[in-house]
Amino acid sequence: MNTVLLMMGGTGTRMGADRPKQYLEINGKPVFYYIVRRYAQVDEVSTICIVSHGDWIDYVKEAVADIDPGTKKILVTQGGDNRSQSVRNGLKAIRPISEDSDVI
Repeated sequence: MNTVLLMMGGTGTRMGADRPKQYLEINGKPVFYYIVRRYAQVDEVSTICIVSHGDWIDYVKEAVADIDPGTKKILVTQGGDNRSQSVRNGLKAIRPISEDSDVI
């Protein structure tokens, strides 16, 4: 199994926008939507785990709700206080459906 761990826990303060860059919209959809949609089309990917800043969890779930994942799983989990904790949270989220031989 191949899993995409999409790290989106940052706040985007360097960008200077009113929201983190991954949530900026293009044609009415946030940037990350296009990334998730494309990974959902890749046969070799079986799971997509989005690690989001806690303030944006509901927004992320709503944004990806209309993506047809086919046989894939799309999970959304909350990031941590730093990147290492966010990666750890993502790995914890996929652990119940993963095996030691999986590629992340």
